[in-house]
Amino acid sequence: MAPIQAKLVYYIDGELVTVQQNFPTTADELISNLNSENVFGGQITDVLDSVCETPINALKYNLPRKPNLDELNELAHLLEGMDATERMCVGAVLEAGQCKDSLATMINLAHNLDLFDFYPGAFTTQEFGGIMLETHASQQWEARERLRASDDLNDRSFAEYVERIEQCIDLAKYAPLAQAYDGGILTQSGYVIPLAEELPQIYTGPQDILAEHRLTEHLEERKPSLLGAVAVARENQKQLASVDAPGTERPAVPEPEL
Repeated sequence: MAPIQAKLVYYIDGELVTVQQNFPTTADELISNLNSENVFGGQITDVLDSVCETPINALKYNLPRKPNLDELNELAHLLEGMDATERMCVGAVLEAGQCKDSLATMINLAHNLDLFDFYPGAFTTQEFGGIMLETHASQQWEARERLRASDDLNDRSFAEYVERIEQCIDLAKYAPLAQAYDGGILTQSGYVIPLAEELPQIYTGPQDILAEHRLTEHLEERKPSLLGAVAVARENQKQLASVDAPGTERPAVPEPEL
C-alpha cells in the first residue's frame, strides 16, 4: 500500500472530476494521470477537495482537504523511508495532539522522530510501567551479572536484594509516577514521550523540498505545452462537430505530397 492514497477532486467545466492518485509520485506520473481525466495545466494545483487513505489513522484524519501537492508528496516520501515502528510513532504524536496543524508541521515531525521515545506495546500506565522495569533490568544486566559472579559476598547479596525489591514494586503506583516524571502520553498507537519542548525547524517551507520530489515546479515548466495541447484538442473537437452538423460539407482532404 502506498504511504498516501488520495482521491483528488476538481471542478472542471462545470463538473466534478475525481482522480485516484498514489503518493509519493513523480511529476510525469501525476500529469499523465490527471491529463487522462481531462485535468490540465494550472488546473492540477487547484484541488477542490480530497480524501486520503493511509495506514496511519491519526494522519488520515489530520491531512488537509485542499493539500499542497508538493508538501503531500514530500510527506509521502518521508513515510516511505520509515519502518513500521517509526510510522506508529508519527501516529502516536498526532494522536497526542502535537504537530498536526498543517502538512508543514507533519513534515517537520517526520524529520524529528529522534526527539521522541516511543513504546508501541504500552497502552495503559501499568503496561508502560512494566516496559520501563524490563528496560531498566536489561540495561543493568551486565552490572548484575558482575555482582552475581563477584567473589565478594556483599556484591552477591546486593544483586539478590535488588531483584527482591523489583519483585515487590507495585506497578499500579509506580507507573503513574513515572508518567508524571517523563511527561509521556498514552495513545492508541502506544506510549510516546517528547524529549524536547519544541522541535527544531528542519522543514521551513516548500523551498526545502528536494527538487526531485517537487511536482508543481515541473508543472509550471510544462504549462505552455500542456495548454497548447488542450487548445489543439478542443479546436479539433469543434471542427469535427461542425463537419458532422446537418447541411455541412466535409472539407476536401489534400493529396499527400510525394
